[in-house]
Amino acid sequence: MSRDKTRYSIICVVLLLLFAAGSQGQEAGDSLPYGTRGAYPVGTRDFVIEGDTSLDITVWYPANNEAEVEESVSYPYMTNPDSSMGMEPMVHGQAIREAPYAL
Repeated sequence: MSRDKTRYSIICVVLLLLFAAGSQGQEAGDSLPYGTRGAYPVGTRDFVIEGDTSLDITVWYPANNEAEVEESVSYPYMTNPDSSMGMEPMVHGQAIREAPYAL
């Protein structure tokens, strides 16, 4: 009797693994394309909040691009400064530094 239970358990585990592996490679048809560039320009500004320790922040906002400036910006990808080995990786995006905005 225990041999039948073991065999049944193995079959169930194999079937579960097959179904799980098959569903991982499929994309949902209704998922949003978050990485796709939108129709409106984006501005970005950097600020430093002073206190006991300073905090560097970047703010993104809706912007005007009437001058049709290239929407290209690079952000430093900062991790542990002690382990950077003299390199500063960059992340490239599509925004305008210090862009004007309409209020």
